[in-house]
Amino acid sequence: MKKYILILVLLAVNTAFCQDTESKEKEQKAKKDFRFEPSGRIKMIYPIQFGHHSLSKAHDANIGFGWSLSFFNYKNFRFSPGFDWIQYKVTDHELVGNFSASVYNSFHGTVSYEIPVTESFSVLPDLGFGYVMVNQKTSNHKFGTQEGNEIRAGFTADYKTNKFLTLFISARFIHTNLNMETDPAYIDFYGKANQIQLALGLKFN
Repeated sequence: MKKYILILVLLAVNTAFCQDTESKEKEQKAKKDFRFEPSGRIKMIYPIQFGHHSLSKAHDANIGFGWSLSFFNYKNFRFSPGFDWIQYKVTDHELVGNFSASVYNSFHGTVSYEIPVTESFSVLPDLGFGYVMVNQKTSNHKFGTQEGNEIRAGFTADYKTNKFLTLFISARFIHTNLNMETDPAYIDFYGKANQIQLALGLKFN
């Protein structure tokens, strides 16, 4: 009888040990999957507007600027809130009105997935959604504001130069919808826009 009791005790201890080991392995895996890795990006932007709409047909683009932040990495996925600022010079006042510039402001959130290629080089496809304000102005006088949203999709290529600094280039397609109260025949021209956005910047790890 004592022999069977001893066997049962040994089995119970072994089972408890295995469960404790398995629990620790799961905890370690979870910590490895979810990492606190803050980083920030700053970039210069060159937008290429195309299609039949006002930003394409009645404006010329200038170099813009943007930034984004990211705090966590989960299985190589990151969420990054950010902001873009781009000013367009009006080239056809008959089409858009008597102001000199349209300023495109985008507050957006993007989800990216990092694909390591080498120890220093990675590619990150991404999808995002943003809130947009386009301000029409001349000097410091504002003529009006259009609001809307945008959908963005693209990729970024990172080249890590050292532990703290990464160079990157990116390209993405952005479709913008602005809220308009106008004749339905003009909604697409004044209320929608398509662009390819090219960017060059620095990531601070």
